[in-house]
Order: sequence, then structure tokens, then C-alpha cells
Amino acid sequence: MKPTLLFFLLCSCAVNAQTTDSTRIEHTTEDPAVSASEFKRLVRYITRADVEEKTLIKLGFWPSTDRRPTYENRTFGIGLNLDVSIEQKITPALSFVAGVTGLARYETYRITKLINPVPGIPPTSTYYDRLEWGRDIELSARLGFRYYYNLLARMRKGLSANNFSANYIAAQVSEPFLQFGDGEVYNRLTEDRRRYSFRDNLLGDPQPRILVGYGIQRRLGRSGFFDINAGPEIIFTGGSGTRTSLQINALIGLGW
Repeated sequence: MKPTLLFFLLCSCAVNAQTTDSTRIEHTTEDPAVSASEFKRLVRYITRADVEEKTLIKLGFWPSTDRRPTYENRTFGIGLNLDVSIEQKITPALSFVAGVTGLARYETYRITKLINPVPGIPPTSTYYDRLEWGRDIELSARLGFRYYYNLLARMRKGLSANNFSANYIAAQVSEPFLQFGDGEVYNRLTEDRRRYSFRDNLLGDPQPRILVGYGIQRRLGRSGFFDINAGPEIIFTGGSGTRTSLQINALIGLGW
């Protein structure tokens, strides 16, 4: 082999060996403990877990749940729960809640026409009237207590300040005091339509509702909150006795 060719082969092998040795592949792994800690700090910051608050004024809303008997001929219904309330700490674990809740609804109904009148009932009688659509607003006063059962333990561990971002057990009573609205009725025989409006003072027929439930409330930054609770509710319906149901209440909105 010629010396010149041998020289080039040796140089090529040396360069290749140097390139291979100098190339390093580094792998980095994320410490799961650090990520979990950062996430917990973020949650504590958003929920203001370290900020002391003894008074919370709330303006909240949520799609409504209808507590009235179900109408089989209802074709559409939409509603909104509204809440304006104040929650005041009595002790770090116990608070008092007072406010006004509102339920706004709009509903439409399926109606079938009658061909022949009922014997003895004239065609213009309200007997043939059926609700075609209606909208109403019902306002209720609400009073209650909340027991934040694990807040003291969290405060001792340094996980929370005296505030409203905690789980709780609630006992409350509400009483509807005003209902107003309007709508349209349809005469199934004559096909005439008639508008109506109403305004009722419901305090003349008290129908209190008592709820005992479990709830979760969290602050959302400096000016927000969400609150959800569920439990059995007893509705006193006056002369017809009582009715019990499982009630779920949820709110999201502004809090100060």
C-alpha cells in the first residue's frame, strides 16, 4: 500500500473515533414530587387557601332544577338559579348564611285540539284552557349554618387559613315569599289564545323547605367562588303534607 493512501486511512479512522467519543446523549427526567408540589401551590393560590376571610358576599347563578311536579306534556323548559347572600364566620369552623335565592323559568307545552265539547260545559269555559307557554320568577329567603368540619385540622397543619375554601355540612331553611310572571293559555275547543299575568305574595301560604347536605366551597381568585352541595330536602306543602327529595344545588359567580 502506498504511504500516502495509508496516511489518509489512518487520519479518517482517528477523526471518526474522536467524533463518536465526543457525542453524548443526555436524558433528563422530571421529578414527580416537584411537579405535585408546584401543582398544590398553584391550587392553594387560586383558592386563596392562605388568605384569611371571615365575611363572604356572594352573587351566584346556575342552570335551575325544577322542584315542581313533572308535566308530561312539557315540550321545552329552561331556567336559572340566582343567589345573593352573605356568609359570616362565627368561629373558624362555623358560619351563618343569609340571603335571597331566585328561580327564573320559561316553559312551553304540547297541546292537542278537542273536536267536540264536553256535554254541559260551554265552549268559552276555562275548562278547555291549557297553558301553552309560561315564564315566572320565584324568590325565596334563606337562612342556615355551615360547619367546616376539617378546617381546624387543616389550619393546625398550616394547609389553610380561616376562610371559606373548605368542605362543609349544611343545615338551612328557605321560604318562598314572592312569585310573578306571565304566559299564554290556549282554548282547546275554540283555538282562542289568552294572555295572563300574575303576582303572588307566597307568605300567605307558607311552604318552607329544610335541607341538610354535604357541600364543597372554593374561592376562585380574588373575586370568584364555586359552591356545590347535595342532600335530602323536606318541602312542607301546606294542606297536602310534606314531600322529600334529593336536592343538588350548585353555584358559581362573584365573591367578595
